[in-house]
Amino acid sequence: MFLTTREKVILETLVKNKAGNTLDYFSSLLKVSRRTVQRDFKTVSHTLALFHLSLSKRDQEFYIAGTNANLFKLAQELHQSEAFDQTPEEKNWQLLKTLAHQTAPYKLSNLASEIGVSTQTASTYLESLSDWLQPLNVTIERYRGSGIQLRATERNKRQALASYLLQYFDEQLIDALFEIERDTATADWFDYLPIALIKEINTIERSYLQSSHYEMAVNSYLRFLIQLVIALQRSEAGFLIDDEPITMRLSDDAYRFAATFTTEISRTISKREEAEIAMLWQSAIQLNETMGGYDSLLITRLVQQLISHVSEQLNIDLTDDFSLFQGLLAHMPSAVFRFQNKITVHNPLSEDIRRQYPLLFMAIEKGLQEELNGHSLAIDEMAYIVLHFGSALEMRKEQIDIETLIICPTGFGASKMLSTRLTKDIPELTHHVVASMAEMQTVDWDQYDIVLSTVRLQHPPKAYLLVNPLLPQQDVHAVRRYIKEQLPVMMERKKYSATRDNEYAAVTQPFEQFISELDAILKAVHSLLDNLKVTTITAQQDYRQLVADMITAITPDLLTAQQTAIFEKVMWREKQGGLAIPNTTMALFHTRHAAVQQMTLTIVQTAQTYALQGMDANQWPVSTFILLLAPEHLSAAETEVVSTISALLIESTESTQIFSSGQERLIRPQIERALQKVIVNKTQRTDLE
Repeated sequence: MFLTTREKVILETLVKNKAGNTLDYFSSLLKVSRRTVQRDFKTVSHTLALFHLSLSKRDQEFYIAGTNANLFKLAQELHQSEAFDQTPEEKNWQLLKTLAHQTAPYKLSNLASEIGVSTQTASTYLESLSDWLQPLNVTIERYRGSGIQLRATERNKRQALASYLLQYFDEQLIDALFEIERDTATADWFDYLPIALIKEINTIERSYLQSSHYEMAVNSYLRFLIQLVIALQRSEAGFLIDDEPITMRLSDDAYRFAATFTTEISRTISKREEAEIAMLWQSAIQLNETMGGYDSLLITRLVQQLISHVSEQLNIDLTDDFSLFQGLLAHMPSAVFRFQNKITVHNPLSEDIRRQYPLLFMAIEKGLQEELNGHSLAIDEMAYIVLHFGSALEMRKEQIDIETLIICPTGFGASKMLSTRLTKDIPELTHHVVASMAEMQTVDWDQYDIVLSTVRLQHPPKAYLLVNPLLPQQDVHAVRRYIKEQLPVMMERKKYSATRDNEYAAVTQPFEQFISELDAILKAVHSLLDNLKVTTITAQQDYRQLVADMITAITPDLLTAQQTAIFEKVMWREKQGGLAIPNTTMALFHTRHAAVQQMTLTIVQTAQTYALQGMDANQWPVSTFILLLAPEHLSAAETEVVSTISALLIESTESTQIFSSGQERLIRPQIERALQKVIVNKTQRTDLE
């Protein structure tokens, strides 16, 4: 019987206390997170099954169910067994990193000796590792008389090393990253990633992000950091990827980061490895140069079609849910990029999400297959999308009256899901505010009655509860227990108020904030409609000059230098991926700039047809030029208005034809109807936060 120290402690505790213990008790006893205890429970359950016993739960107490005779046999075995300091996951990591650095078959006996187990146990570990590696196109080959060897391309080997760390040691990695940020880290990561190299790369990355227009979520940043360290580590060890061409289309900024990194890092990097770094960068970044959360109208179209398909499948209309629309627009560009370039992403909640939302999972999978020509995204990738839809489906909940701070580094979808699950399962809670790990130190915790986190926090300002983003029943009970205990303290600064049946359902958004946002929407609508210009020109000229003339015409009060700056930013945006809308004759030129004071929309129909690069990298004939300008800083309400216009261009075939007509008498009513819908939706929502 092979047990880790934690597993043995859990079993011994359960044997001694037949009444059982709570998850929180084991978390405190072992000084690990609840999630880690739950993972250990799975192994413990398999061990108990060997003795015809089972791990059962009564209320919140876990206990061993079975006969006294079998319990006695288990107790005897525990007394005689020795615990291993390393978990199976840690043993498999040792196997993986050892095999990944071998260029010839490696003897099983030597491999077993390195990880401190018998050859039979090593063989068992290799079987489980082989199953895990298979989806990554990495195989473990056994050669009779020669040994064992890892067979895969160098890129896939690097991906396997990074993915394994991210999947099985995600909490440790997050803790280690924050030690780097506080400059308290001294040890190498997992006896493999040099701490000096990690610090150097982290400094370069942070500096570049601060000086650029890019931003990166915590999980994306961590993944990129690990991938980059592994790439440099292996290239220096002589494991190169010269024979693996890069076939994807990379942006100028991706190459710019790679060139900057190569210059600043204290190591020699080949041109081929520099291109690989550019690919890793582009897969991780989130472009912050968007208007309303979109980067490509192709993505907008995909999101619209997916929402429509899921709405049809589930028989519930989600097409007017702007929060869902905006959330998917923020997520889908990176998801599609990873799909196109066969880059994997790890989602530790995939299996839980799939079990909890099986029908939603199937509806999304079917919708994506229809939109991606029969292909589908990976399970882990789809799980993130399911979180967005799951959140939207659970957003229609009753009023709550206890304020909650949610700290969740797993991404917008996961944190939003936790918020809506709280609203459903614990209606006592009120205004939910989500803060990232990076933001938590700047938030005033005293403003909140309860603080929840999906990961362990180091040095929190006050007590918090650790919960799963999907809020299983045991976490619901834990939160309710905390509320019951803290209720007197909470009620000292609150007044109870009941909602009578004949009253309107109260909105969760403060009235003044609601009026302010509604006013911002109305001003944005007036600005767009007042500055809408539709014209036709017959003169032939270079399309760049045409765009420059459009900017000059709508910004007559600006200095020439300011107009030039706006033009250059618009042209920069075109270089990043093309602005012609596929399967139409339209091109959307857009940007935000500090010199722009009002939103403007200009549509020019040309007699000449121009061949411009489209958003799908193909050439398309363009005769309708659409210029959308906005101020540098937009509120969420103003962003919603701008997003409505961009989505309207490709809402339907009829809408595309109207905007391509060049006739203001058709275009203006189309825009007015769409903006009126935004205003009506705003005034009717009761789920605003």
